[in-house]
Amino acid sequence: MTRARTLLTSVLELVNSNIKRFFLLFNIGLTVRLGYNIANGLYLFTFPNEPQNIAHAILRGEGFANPFILPTGPSAHLAPGFPFLLAGIYKLFGTGVEGLFAADVLNSAISATVGALLPVAAGLCGTGPLVGFLAGLLYALVPPQPYTESKG
Repeated sequence: MTRARTLLTSVLELVNSNIKRFFLLFNIGLTVRLGYNIANGLYLFTFPNEPQNIAHAILRGEGFANPFILPTGPSAHLAPGFPFLLAGIYKLFGTGVEGLFAADVLNSAISATVGALLPVAAGLCGTGPLVGFLAGLLYALVPPQPYTESKG
């Protein structure tokens, strides 16, 4: 137990600032999530969901509409941020594999950011930096929902 604690303490000393910890945890988390996505071929397909359906409707010029499989017209079903962001990604990269992968990279980056901010949250809660770093490292290395985290 003391060896592990000594090792973790030396790692903390190596990444002695919140910014360094953030980038270390972010890069680990993003690498693990994208590795899972690529290894399992998740970027090659998607099941149509509400944000994607609305993004496709925006691209077709129908506005913020049709969140479901059947055309339903204008909708207030979702908050507008994510569908508009997806529409921008699909406009830049297309709706094929490139667009799906770009959206998966964005979703994975957002999820990795959550884990990388755990040391900051732990500090705000009054725990030591070691606890926050361990929580962030665990979240980075073992995604709780890897499919959901990469598919949004």
